[in-house]
Amino acid sequence: MRGKQRGRDVRDREDGGTGAGTGGLGRMGMSRDAWAQDGFAPLPGDIVALPNDEQGTIATVYLCAETSGEDVTRWTWTVLADGRLLEVAPRGCVLYEQPHLLERGNVPYFALVAQDGALVRFEARVRAGTWATRPVRLTLERRRWRVTSTGTVTAQRLGPVPAGGWGQLGPRAARSAPPTSGSPPGLTVTLPSAAGEPGTSAGAACGGVDALEGPPSMQPASQPDVYFTLAETGEATGQGIGLWATDVCVGFGLRLGDTPVAAGLGIVGRVS
Repeated sequence: MRGKQRGRDVRDREDGGTGAGTGGLGRMGMSRDAWAQDGFAPLPGDIVALPNDEQGTIATVYLCAETSGEDVTRWTWTVLADGRLLEVAPRGCVLYEQPHLLERGNVPYFALVAQDGALVRFEARVRAGTWATRPVRLTLERRRWRVTSTGTVTAQRLGPVPAGGWGQLGPRAARSAPPTSGSPPGLTVTLPSAAGEPGTSAGAACGGVDALEGPPSMQPASQPDVYFTLAETGEATGQGIGLWATDVCVGFGLRLGDTPVAAGLGIVGRVS
């Protein structure tokens, strides 16, 4: 998600197997260590230390990746047993609450994904080079947010498919039917370049965008999903992450620190 910044971002996706253990890492030609930061690379069943003397049990780990030209950014999305999402990425560590699923046809859904919605307007301003001076804002859960990035993510799953919105990440047994030939043009994910960030565009066309019939991806399981990031406006420090796959889900949280060590993250045990 770089979008302005999602400095983190290569999302590499679930390999289509059961996701247990290390799944298809061998077929990806790389080790799970490629996603480790500060030696922090939890597996399903691990118990991790969180800020404020809290602990959480890892249910599912997504090894995520996103490519921009020859550059690849990697990060992890880790789903805890209570449904929260822990993001460990080059841009920092964020802990998101359980996701909100946006029902198709309601106001928040259209505010994001309609043809004049926030994501399409953000993409247009990225292409015009005006996204920084003309930020795209919207209201979700009675809070004001600005869009900071859009991107495409592939993610290999370790562990079971999570319940709720995060479970739609990566290959699924079935997706919604593709849009008809009359669907609006596709959303092209373009990532603005920031200092120290590779690339300027994911260059990925994501099928037809149709706010009534389904997400922009509508892709077969071998294709990436669309994600987007949000930052709370004003003096608030909230962070938001959204996934647009079969449905749209959004999670809100707070930044923990630049690295796992700075964020106080660590593996402290394992479920027996």
